[in-house]
Amino acid sequence: MQRKYSIKTELNQNSCVSEQQMAYDDKIARKYINQIRNDQLNIGNLHNGDPELTSLKFIETLNIKKLNLINNINMILKLNSSSLTKLYIQITQYNIAQKEWTVNDLEIENLEDLSLIDCNLVNHQILNISKFQKLKVLDLSANYVDLTHVYKLNNLTKLSMCRCGLKYIDQIVSLINLEELDLSENSGIDISPLKYLVKLTFLELCKCNIVSVQALRPLVNLEWLNLSQNNIVFLDRYELHGMKKLEYLNVNSNFISDFMVIGKHPCDLFQKQGYNRRNQQLSTDTQRCIACQIFYVEDSSFVHRNILTKHKLFKLKLEQVNQQLHKLMNHQLLTHITFFKKIVNIFQLLNKQEIFE
Repeated sequence: MQRKYSIKTELNQNSCVSEQQMAYDDKIARKYINQIRNDQLNIGNLHNGDPELTSLKFIETLNIKKLNLINNINMILKLNSSSLTKLYIQITQYNIAQKEWTVNDLEIENLEDLSLIDCNLVNHQILNISKFQKLKVLDLSANYVDLTHVYKLNNLTKLSMCRCGLKYIDQIVSLINLEELDLSENSGIDISPLKYLVKLTFLELCKCNIVSVQALRPLVNLEWLNLSQNNIVFLDRYELHGMKKLEYLNVNSNFISDFMVIGKHPCDLFQKQGYNRRNQQLSTDTQRCIACQIFYVEDSSFVHRNILTKHKLFKLKLEQVNQQLHKLMNHQLLTHITFFKKIVNIFQLLNKQEIFE
C-alpha cells in the first residue's frame, strides 16, 4: 500500500549547493516519497547527465527500512541512516562512472540485509564489512571478492557469492549459522569445507564444475540442493543417504547415466533410473514405487518434489501415483516437464507385482 507523507524534505544546506540544485533535490525527493511502499524506497536510473542528489537525509527522516539503489552506486557515499535495515544495489548499466568507495563509507548501524550485486568490487573495498555485525543476509554476487573479510560475519544466515571466481573457501567454516548458501558459477571451487555447515537447508552449486558430492554427506538438514550443470557422473547410496529432509534435488545437465537409489531414502521414486543425454534414451531398469516423492527427468536430470509429507514414506497405489504426477505437472515451480508423460507411461506398463514388494 502506498504511504503518504506531508513532511518537509531535509536537504543539504551547504553553501556550495546552488538554489537550482536544491530545487532539483527537493523535486526528486518528493517524487520518491510518493513511491514508498511497505517501508521500501526504490531509486533507480538517475543517469550521469542528471544532477545528483546532494543529500539522502530524507531517507532517515522518513524512517525507511529498505532502500534499492539500482544503477546508483555513487549514492552509497551519501548514506547515513540508523533506520535502514536492508540495502540493495545492483549495476545493470556498465557505462556508469563509479567513484571509489569502501564499506567504511556506509554508516548504517542496523543493517541486516545487504546486496551489492555486480558492483565491480574488490577485496579492499569490503575490508571492514565485519563492522556490520547485525548482518543476516549478504549477497556479493558478480564481484571480485572472496571470503577474506566475509568470514567474520558470524551472524549470517544467508550468503550468496555467485560468479566471484571462488576456488578455496576454507574460511567459510566460521559461518556456522548459515542456513542458505549460493555459490553457483564458481568453476573449479573446492566444496569440501561445506561439510562443516550442518545448519544448511538450502544449497545452490550450479555450474561449479563439480565431479563428486561426497563432501555434502554430513549436510543432513538440506531441503533444497541444486547440482545442475556440473560434471557429476555417478550418485551412490552413501552420498545422499542422510538427507532425510530433502525436498528438491536438481542434477540437470550432468553426465549421470545410472542412479543408485536407496529404498530407505525418502527422496526416491524409482529403485534405479537413468537418462543418458547422449543417446536420449530413458532407462527404467527394475523400477519400484517406494516413496512419496516425485521426480521429473530432463536432459540427464531428475528433480523431485515432496507431495504428501517431508518425513514419511508411502507406498502408493498405481492410481495415486498417476494422480500425483498429474498434480505435479501443473506445479508452478516445474515449467519444463517434457518427460512427465514418459514417466506416466512407465507406471502404466508396470503391473502391481512389479511396483510393490
